Amino acid sequence: MLSRCASPPTRKVCTYVGRWRVGSSSDGSPRPLVVLCTDARRRSTSKQLQALLQWQLQLAVSIIHASPAHRFRPTYPSPPSLPPSLPLGVELNNVKHSMNPFCEIAVEEAVRLKEKKVATEIIAVSVGPKQAQETIRTALAMGVDRGIHIETSLRPDQEIQPLAVAKLLAKLVEKEKVGLVILGKQSIDGDNAQTAPMLAALLGWPQATFAAGVTPVDDNKALQVERETDTGSEVLKVNLPAVVSTDLRLNTPR
Repeated sequence: MLSRCASPPTRKVCTYVGRWRVGSSSDGSPRPLVVLCTDARRRSTSKQLQALLQWQLQLAVSIIHASPAHRFRPTYPSPPSLPPSLPLGVELNNVKHSMNPFCEIAVEEAVRLKEKKVATEIIAVSVGPKQAQETIRTALAMGVDRGIHIETSLRPDQEIQPLAVAKLLAKLVEKEKVGLVILGKQSIDGDNAQTAPMLAALLGWPQATFAAGVTPVDDNKALQVERETDTGSEVLKVNLPAVVSTDLRLNTPR
């Protein structure tokens, strides 16, 4: 007789697996192990989702036979090939966009450097859809002099990769004759933390990532930067022009 393991279903597709204990029938042959999947999500008329659910149903009724050595060799149906047009990720329509927290710290540090007469002009740059203008307006309100919006229809959290952003910024740095680039260490959607190092490599500039403290030295020709590390912190000196990425302890944005 098959006895079912007590496990409540969840609201995710195919995350609840009802496992059945394997016993022996009266003739001594092993009983089959049946894998069941439950789906408590709302029904969808999408053909792509229907194909995916149909595959899950095929997977659910797959019977796995136990060998005499109690080893299992499952045979699963191949998953359907979903078209690339299937929408993925967070729905961004009618969603208010705000500045990335690490980039907000970078803007604050740039404003403070201008107040110390280290910088003469601050330019905020944002790469993204039309809604990214809200981010530039926030930077202008914090004390930035100019804003540049590189508009694209690509999703910033999925389709715009760090290397592409680094190449765009490198061209902009050459055009604007910039002497210092300050970025947030990472975005809070992709969490890649790659744009600043890639930009420094493309420009051939020194870099100071995960900055927790920035102090101008040598008559504003260099920066002394305290970096966050896995074992604590370290202090290094970089000559300008340079690329700096900001960490949380650097400052508190106004």
